[in-house]
Amino acid sequence: MALWHSYYLDGVYHYNISYRISENNGISWDPWGQVLGQNRPQPIPMTVSSSDSLVNIVIGTGVGDSAVKYGIRSTDFGMVWSAPLRIFAAIQGGWFDQTGHNSLVHLLWTGRFDMDHQVELYYTSSSNGGLDWSPSIPLSDTDQFHSQLPSIDADAAGALALTWMDYKYAPPGATGDIFLRESADSGQTWSGERQITFGHYSSLSDVERVGDTIHVVWEDESQGLDHWRIGYIRSTDGGQEWNEPQWVNRPDDDCRDPAVCHANGNAYVIWAVDQPTLDTLGIYFSRWPVEPDAIIGDNENNIPHSISLSAHPNPFNTATTITVGGTDDSAIEIFDSAGRRVAALHAESGRAVWEPTGLSSGIYFARAIKGQTGASAAQIIKLILMR
Repeated sequence: MALWHSYYLDGVYHYNISYRISENNGISWDPWGQVLGQNRPQPIPMTVSSSDSLVNIVIGTGVGDSAVKYGIRSTDFGMVWSAPLRIFAAIQGGWFDQTGHNSLVHLLWTGRFDMDHQVELYYTSSSNGGLDWSPSIPLSDTDQFHSQLPSIDADAAGALALTWMDYKYAPPGATGDIFLRESADSGQTWSGERQITFGHYSSLSDVERVGDTIHVVWEDESQGLDHWRIGYIRSTDGGQEWNEPQWVNRPDDDCRDPAVCHANGNAYVIWAVDQPTLDTLGIYFSRWPVEPDAIIGDNENNIPHSISLSAHPNPFNTATTITVGGTDDSAIEIFDSAGRRVAALHAESGRAVWEPTGLSSGIYFARAIKGQTGASAAQIIKLILMR
């Protein structure tokens, strides 16, 4: 299932949440639908979690002077959606994230209930799939330094790990550091907080927990403006010890919004790259094996390698040259907007020419995979065919 913010030109209100479902691993997709019965007058911040056929969406909106969180749920994987159910109201709300395990839903958010306290990190949970919620409790220090940008994840046994950014040890002019707390009993009790980055220029983070192994990625501004990079660290003992930070992006990229997950013995990181030239704008993806359960020292084979993908001309009429950077040998697949593969190319020396025959004008997508087996990294760009 893919969910996204949607904007409609017609009507008085323009904002909604749209979704599409694929039942064949993303090759084709059902027609898109809307989660909300009526459009909203303003953008709708949201976070999503799922467990089997249960899908929970939490949205944030302003109601009068309050920041209100609402829950929307589907018990049949998006066939039918409930009406928004109010979870709580605060005097101020910020970034929020959630995760789910069976009928348990865990929500992490930043904000405050009164002006006598700083913005801090709060946690609430539902034990019945998002119908009822516990009172919110603070998980960050209620001091004069506010906490921001939380992330939370649950493993298959229901153990939780959460990260956030806090300013409290950073000097003036810096951003902050990433902190971690854990729960082995689905949020009933929590470990003390641990500082896990120390460069004072960290920002948005994402966390993935798999048993005693915890993966964390984050934005890092230590190289200066327009040179944000993506850091990665990993603990195999429940957060007691961590490997040295690895940097997953190329040195000159400006990278934001990282996300990490673990599956089938591999760690996957995806992030956005913002560069002045159009050819290098886009989403980057990296995959690398992390089993057996260790990353040792500076072994470069453990460091993920990204590739770049561009096309010129784009938009195009009869043919476009697709260039792949970071590898001399890659496979390129072309898909239409419905997810159907329409062409397969081999980029020798990093280049391939696509001459679409019998295809109509529209938007297509090129995916490059490093190596013919797709064993390392991939990237996707949009192509515009104009007849």
